[in-house]
Amino acid sequence: METKTKISARKNAADDPKNTTKPLNPNPTGVDPTPSSAPQPILRLHVWLELANGHFFGLGRAQLLQRIQQHGSLSKAAEEMRMSYRAAWGKIKSTEEIMGVRLVEKVGGNKSGFRLTEEGRRIMEQFLDWYADVEKKALKSAQKRLPWELRRFTASS
Repeated sequence: METKTKISARKNAADDPKNTTKPLNPNPTGVDPTPSSAPQPILRLHVWLELANGHFFGLGRAQLLQRIQQHGSLSKAAEEMRMSYRAAWGKIKSTEEIMGVRLVEKVGGNKSGFRLTEEGRRIMEQFLDWYADVEKKALKSAQKRLPWELRRFTASS
């Protein structure tokens, strides 16, 4: 019976407007964790899909396809992503093999360039749309839980 009395006495003291007990300070140092001069962190998500035997598809592949679509050139896309033509071509070919679909096709002769297939364009757009949704939800969650104001990653960040 004594325990119940102590608990209810504590509860009543907390509810009492005359109680001058201060609540616990969530920031005991008194220093603002996000001063106006603090750098604004950038949210970077590393999200990809994989199979038991390796990489299936991810943001890097989607960005490579996006640049091929933009430039009509695998070499320009690779250069912009700071990778060799051979590495970019290898990523495209291995992804096509794993997925069982063609993502890109040659345009004209040997030096004319590449374009995305309909399936390649669809996969790229759907992945980038899904990624944007995941990123948006992650930023919203971070705003609720973290003391910093984050911003999303952009190529110029």
